Amino acid sequence: MSRTSTLLLAALCSADALSIGSAPTITSRAAVAMGDKPANIPTKMKWVPFVSASEAQKGTAVAGFQYGLEIAVVTDTTGKQYAIANKLPPFGQPATFGTIGAGTITDPVTLSTWDLKTGKPIGAWCPAPPLIGPIIFNALSSPSPLTVFPCRKSGNKIEANVNVNAKAQFESGYWRGVLDAQGKTDGGYY
Repeated sequence: MSRTSTLLLAALCSADALSIGSAPTITSRAAVAMGDKPANIPTKMKWVPFVSASEAQKGTAVAGFQYGLEIAVVTDTTGKQYAIANKLPPFGQPATFGTIGAGTITDPVTLSTWDLKTGKPIGAWCPAPPLIGPIIFNALSSPSPLTVFPCRKSGNKIEANVNVNAKAQFESGYWRGVLDAQGKTDGGYY
């Protein structure tokens, strides 16, 4: 037996010998208590301007950021406008990179297509790239809808009806500590 094999066997045996007859010691870290439960923040729907009407041309998707929400205003090839979250399933590709049709948007990577009015997927899920999309992407994800918002033109702005408290509601389960800026209220981490 070589010297390396002997040393490895001795190390394994001694490690095993140390664990025989002794139960592992489990220590519990005290949870950080920053309140018993997350703040009860009400949902507050409001019409918020996201993009200029002059930017929203036929066949375009333009994103705006307000109240911690990134919304894409999509003007389809017929001129109808829709507001959707600026992340396309399954991998979060920006909607502004999508291909816009008449009432549809198509992800540039997976070629998945959605109905802009309902947000529901249309046709095959992740048909591209060949082999990778239909086999691997389908195994990693399932058909997912877009998040859609009501939208309207008001003056020279395009507005979407959104929950202006969405960011605060999402972040209510997190605390802000002195040294650790983003811990969860239950003492864990994300």
